[in-house]
Amino acid sequence: MKLTRLAVAISAAGVLAGCSGDNLPAAPTATTGPRLTAVVAPNPMTAPAPGGEITWNLELRGGTSSGTALLDRGEVRLFDASGAVVGQTTEFWSRSTGCSMCSDDIKVLAKTSQTFNGHRIKYIGGGAPVRFTYTLAFSDDQGPGSIAVEVPVR
Repeated sequence: MKLTRLAVAISAAGVLAGCSGDNLPAAPTATTGPRLTAVVAPNPMTAPAPGGEITWNLELRGGTSSGTALLDRGEVRLFDASGAVVGQTTEFWSRSTGCSMCSDDIKVLAKTSQTFNGHRIKYIGGGAPVRFTYTLAFSDDQGPGSIAVEVPVR
């Protein structure tokens, strides 16, 4: 897959002031069914030493309805046992959703899947990470949506 088709990962230190996970769209309800699903690997993850990184892969699967999901941004976080954030990154996916560094839009068609390998998150220190979360904002023919995945870190 060409570099232009990969997500542009930007350190949270530089962008989270304007883009926090608190303003991501709501997840679909049980009545609407999944419009997009995500799988993160490895699961579980291995905790790095302080200052080290976790490398992970993301598989996105289009829902069963017709339509295309346009990927907006992903919020990646590592939490320690007390719930403190010990690693954080924001990924911007598509030019049309405001990513000036992106050369194109990244979309997932219904009933298809795409895998994006080699994502990284840095463990900045503090308590050992025990939980990894990934929340992805997207839009499709039903409007804005989001999905979330949680993976244990050992």
